[in-house]
Amino acid sequence: MKNAINIVCAAIGVVFFVACQKEFTITDPDNTNPRVDSSMKAGIINVVSNGIYKKDSALGVNNTLVASLKVAKTGTYRIYSDTVQGFHFSTSVTFSDTSTKQVIVQGVGKPEKSGTIPFTLRFDTSRFAFTISVQEASVPIGGGVISGTLASQQEVLGVIGTLREVMVYDASGFIKEIRSQHYPDRKISYNNSKTISTIEYWYTNGNGIGQFRGNVNSFRYDAKGNVIGIDDVDTVTNLPRYPEMEFEYNSDNTLKTKRKFSNGNNHTTYSYLYTAGNLTGILEGSDTVFITYDTRVNNFKTMAPQFYFLDIMNTFSNANLGEIFFYSKNLPTAVGKTPFAVSTTASGKPFEIKYDADVWFRYAYN
Repeated sequence: MKNAINIVCAAIGVVFFVACQKEFTITDPDNTNPRVDSSMKAGIINVVSNGIYKKDSALGVNNTLVASLKVAKTGTYRIYSDTVQGFHFSTSVTFSDTSTKQVIVQGVGKPEKSGTIPFTLRFDTSRFAFTISVQEASVPIGGGVISGTLASQQEVLGVIGTLREVMVYDASGFIKEIRSQHYPDRKISYNNSKTISTIEYWYTNGNGIGQFRGNVNSFRYDAKGNVIGIDDVDTVTNLPRYPEMEFEYNSDNTLKTKRKFSNGNNHTTYSYLYTAGNLTGILEGSDTVFITYDTRVNNFKTMAPQFYFLDIMNTFSNANLGEIFFYSKNLPTAVGKTPFAVSTTASGKPFEIKYDADVWFRYAYN
C-alpha cells in the first residue's frame, strides 16, 4: 500500500520557506570537524529540520530535527545543539546495536530574533553545522491564516521526510492553494456554501520550469452537503467529461460505499462497516480489511475544512485509509494485522502517522 502513495515533493520558498523541511549538507569551513564517510566509526550523516519558526513564539512538538547518525558503539548518547538566540535542540537516546539510525531531536525555547540562525549539532565526537530560518512574528503563511489551522503536510517515507506541501489560506480561512516546488500544485475554488467547487491540478515541465494547468475535478453534493460525486472536467470546455468517484452515505452521514472509476468505467467498489462510531471494516469484492481503535478522540476533521477531499483522500486513496480518519470517532491502532500509530499535539490534532512502525506523515500547524 505504501509504495502506491504518490505525493508531489514540496519545498516552499519566500515566506513559506520556514514551513518547509530542509536537508543540510555537511559543512566544515575550518576543517576542524570530521566529515562522515564509510570509513568513520561514528558521526552525523545529515540533518533535516521540521516545523515553523517565528520570533517570540515558543517552539512546540512540530519543531524538531531528524538526525541521521552512524552508530559505532552501543550505549546512551546525548544529541544536542548549542543555544542560539533563545532556542536549541536536544534529546537522549540509547542504541542497542550499531548501524545507521534516524533520531528525532526536539527543539526547545523561543526564538529571540528573525533571520537565518546558525547551529551546530553534536553527537559523540561528531559536529554538524546547519541553519534554522526564523520569520517575523507578524508574517503570516497565507492570506487568512487562523491559529491552529494546518500549515503543512509532510510525507516522511519511513524515516526522513522529503516531500512537503504547504497550505495557503484565503481571507475567510479556507485553503485556496496547496503549494509544492515554489508553485501552486492545487488551486481550490469554493461555492456559496463554502464547500469545494473545483480543484485544479498544476504542473511544471521536467526541468521544473513553467507552470501548466493539468486536470480539473468538479464536485457534486446531496441536500445534506455530502460529496456524492467527483468528475473529471474538460480543461477546454470546462464541462464534466466522466465521473472519477461516486459516494453513498448512511443516515448519519458516514460513508457507505465509494466507487472509483477508470476513464468513466466502473472500476472498483468499496463498502464500509462501522462499530460504535468507528469504521471497522473496508470491503473490496470478497476481501475485507478490519481496523481496530483506541479511545482517543479523532480530531482529523479539525485540520482544515473538507480536508479529506483536499488531501487525505488523495494521499491514502490507493491504500483506502483516508476514510478511517475522516469517518471514525477514535484513532486507529491496527489495519488488519499491521500496527497503525497516530501521535497528536497537545490540542489532540494529528502530528505523526506511523504504519507498520514506519513514519508516513507529519503535520505542522499555524
